[in-house]
Amino acid sequence: MDDRIRLPISNLIHRRPRLLDKLAEFVAAKQRLITVYAPGGYGKSILLADFAQTTDLPVCWCSLEATDRDPTSFLTLLAHSITDRFRELDPAPLFQLIERGDTQASIHRIADALASVGPHIIIVDDYHKAISAGMTLAMNNLLDQLPETSIMIMAAREGVTLETSQILDLLIDERATGLSEAELRFNPDEIQRVMRKRFGRQVDLTDAAELARATDGNIAQVLLAGHMQSANISRVTSGLKQWLGEDHLVIYDYLAREVFDKQPPELQRFLLWTSVLPDMTVDICDELLDITEGGSYLEELARRDLFITRIGLRLRYHDLFAEFLQSKLKEDEAEYRRVFRKAAQLLAARSRFEEAVNLYLGAQAWDEAASLLEMKGHFFYNTGRALTLGQWLNQISAAELARRPRLLLLQGDILADHLSDYEQAMDSYQRAEEQFIRQDELIGAVEAQVSRANSLRQAGQVKEALELISDSLASLEALGPNDRIAAYAIRVRGLVYGTMGNIMRALADFRHALALYE
Repeated sequence: MDDRIRLPISNLIHRRPRLLDKLAEFVAAKQRLITVYAPGGYGKSILLADFAQTTDLPVCWCSLEATDRDPTSFLTLLAHSITDRFRELDPAPLFQLIERGDTQASIHRIADALASVGPHIIIVDDYHKAISAGMTLAMNNLLDQLPETSIMIMAAREGVTLETSQILDLLIDERATGLSEAELRFNPDEIQRVMRKRFGRQVDLTDAAELARATDGNIAQVLLAGHMQSANISRVTSGLKQWLGEDHLVIYDYLAREVFDKQPPELQRFLLWTSVLPDMTVDICDELLDITEGGSYLEELARRDLFITRIGLRLRYHDLFAEFLQSKLKEDEAEYRRVFRKAAQLLAARSRFEEAVNLYLGAQAWDEAASLLEMKGHFFYNTGRALTLGQWLNQISAAELARRPRLLLLQGDILADHLSDYEQAMDSYQRAEEQFIRQDELIGAVEAQVSRANSLRQAGQVKEALELISDSLASLEALGPNDRIAAYAIRVRGLVYGTMGNIMRALADFRHALALYE
């Protein structure tokens, strides 16, 4: 997490005064929200990192990942960034509140903390990776409660929608603005200087204009074209547009292949295998490829300027380049899965469980993914990552999930408590109960039954809930003492009584459950 609150360190492509000035103007005008939207490859992150280093205001930086679609995860990252930047803030109470999963109270506490530190900027990079209904609501509430001294800059790929009520209000009040693909496109003059600085090549303004037209000013394509040792790269890229059409990703893929194919075989293998890693260090690269030259390869990639960025103490590929390399690796399906599995094992051994799960799922290694989630699922759930956990469970094959009753219980909890889908939750609990019985885990079957009773209560079927919870308590009594499940069952019965309006019985059950928990 520390690495994700540090500015990305890369060889600056080219300082862009016209865009830095625009951002400075937006900040001076006290715009509350500044958006930077464009497809991949237009230099959004590098521009914002450069701006963060040139502005006089303190900057809190957050690089989002897919797991930040859970508001608790995002708020934890934001709190890390804020308390790292403003050392006078006490982090402990803030983190304790966020860990409880109270999004509204956590946002209010963050806003109060920021009100005490004076004018500042919050930069949220790669917002598109964390889009979810919960995240959109949390962002809306955050923008609503942040003090007037806060300015938020949000970068995302094109197509992300943020039309929440708070953002619409800001737009109406002319307190929100931004940069789009049109502004982010590199113009001929900028391309001319990039080619000179990066590749030592003198490109006349006419050729630079042709290159700008052929690439739509997409700097990733411009740089790939620069890596091609063609005498007239503008004509090459212009021809590509005629042959391959207007699709940026198709053109990028072709150019990337041209650059990749020019690398030595051993470097190609290093590129392909390490592309599956979320970030790279020498030790994990060496272990993944069973080599000892990982450090030399990383230095060579940096020397060749092959789309590699330093984030904190780690290195990572630009997203588009990593996606290209992974698609290239997938041409050999068996090797693709083998590399993903090994990388997942290495990450799990380093307690980087979220990233390990993603890799196991990417390799369709259902057994390994399910086993890891059985071990760490409750940890993810209890630390505010229920939505992410739910998406992982949905990716596991139905056959694998069906034989894992503990995961079915978790799925039911997510459906009931976070998505309010009680019918689907009851189905998950029913399947968990049946599988527990097949595995002769009768205590587990009772636990699933209690959870199903609670969902019946939440769905308004209180009579059925009371009947089922009574059956559960009778089964539990026959099986022998189990204070944890008994406390859970009695608590749920208390909730049922409370829903029915029988407050005295509800209170008696709550006291009984509390005594068992203690």
